[in-house]
Amino acid sequence: RDGRLDRVGFVRDRDNLAIELGRAVGVVAVSVDTLDVITDVAVGDFDGDGYGDVGFATRSVDGRATEAVAVLYGAPQPSGFAVVPVLTADRVVGLAAADVDAPPDGLADLAIDRLDGATSGVALYLGDAARDLSAPFRLDGDRPDLDVPYAVVAGEFVGGDGSGVDVMAYARNPAEPDRAYLWWLRGVGAAQLEFGAVDPVDVTSLDFVDSQWRVADLVTDDTTGNGPDEVIGLSPRAP
Repeated sequence: RDGRLDRVGFVRDRDNLAIELGRAVGVVAVSVDTLDVITDVAVGDFDGDGYGDVGFATRSVDGRATEAVAVLYGAPQPSGFAVVPVLTADRVVGLAAADVDAPPDGLADLAIDRLDGATSGVALYLGDAARDLSAPFRLDGDRPDLDVPYAVVAGEFVGGDGSGVDVMAYARNPAEPDRAYLWWLRGVGAAQLEFGAVDPVDVTSLDFVDSQWRVADLVTDDTTGNGPDEVIGLSPRAP
């Protein structure tokens, strides 16, 4: 917001973000400890406050732990920088930032190319003024606010004639932080969904979502499927 360009980078196979802030007195160097090795970065204003933010992907030094993505949110001074986790995955292939809303809303959105188990694809997180990067869709449950899905799986859970690929999603509602909602959307063929059921769930009983839910095809053919689709692993963090 000061009209001066800043630079951000990292050293291959090393941790820490290296940031150079342009100032009237010259360049001020800032190092942000990321704990794990950085593999990619993407820059944009994800919360719309006018300060540049940095999305970054990391892996453990030994490569044995899950990989992760977080956002470093900018501020007037380095002391106000804040790191917020976004996603964990078996592997994060890369990041990209762009305003994909139509029409554009002025907030950068974060696309993450990642691998979870046998499923790979791009998870899209929309920028948010409250720094709550979230899914590119909402679910209308007749509550004052729309439900925000944060974990989605798909599969042919029912089967039989006329059955298609079903979608199940855990969603949170901004007005109810102590609970989540399990949505079941019935597949009726031809990539169409109809409402099945929605049930409230206490958030203290959702620990299994992080480790046991896996994404899958939303649209498949009769044999091997056509690969993962866009509605895939969203935020793995319970509300």
